[in-house]
Amino acid sequence: MAAPAASTQRNVKTITIRNRHASTLQERDGQHTDGTNNLELIKCSMSAGEELIYTDTEGWTHYLAGGEVASGFNQNAVAITGGTISGTSISLPAGTAAVVPLDFIAGSVTTAPVAGAMEYDGLVHYLSHLANARGANVAEQFIFTPTGNYTLTSQTAAQKMFATPTNGALTVNAATTYQFECVFDLGAMALVRGRLVCVGGTATFTILKWWSLSNKATLATQLAWQSTFNTTAANVALGTLPLPRWRRRSSMA
Repeated sequence: MAAPAASTQRNVKTITIRNRHASTLQERDGQHTDGTNNLELIKCSMSAGEELIYTDTEGWTHYLAGGEVASGFNQNAVAITGGTISGTSISLPAGTAAVVPLDFIAGSVTTAPVAGAMEYDGLVHYLSHLANARGANVAEQFIFTPTGNYTLTSQTAAQKMFATPTNGALTVNAATTYQFECVFDLGAMALVRGRLVCVGGTATFTILKWWSLSNKATLATQLAWQSTFNTTAANVALGTLPLPRWRRRSSMA
């Protein structure tokens, strides 16, 4: 604002400053000068769409892009590294292809589980429904056949059973115990006994326990079920069973 003429005073009622940029953070300073000396009135970092407004009755107010008054707790851009928030509800923002709404940083779990607590040690998410009663929050991965089914290749060598994801495999973590369950129907096979590979790929493990249940009936009919149980440390062909209907449950460490 330009300086007034000599012996003239200006009474500023309102000043509005807005960051019109679509994405870039802008730094804004409010200063007063007598022509020689500059006095900083306010300094503000404004994200895209935010406003800084001065009125002679309220002074300076910083508004977020959504119209909320900016405060020490900015729900649009906040990092909480310690302390406690209580007496208020928290709404998580919508996730994007690059940002998750809620992310747990790995750390040590409490020695004595606290009722209602949620913790993450870098391997497992834990929930404590009661004091001193910690449980694992189970996360499941899925592989499934498409609606139009999946046609296997006519070969005796091992091949993937599912088409989703492309390699038909799940990524597993080191030094972790997993439980797998697989259910499928085969529409047709060669007139020979079918050999199934329960675990393939390059993973190595200490022990594998598996149980399978199969039925060679035509689909939608019922014959006698056949079952088998085994324990092995190999990730090669684990069983040869008459098919086409098969169910398997296994645990791997």
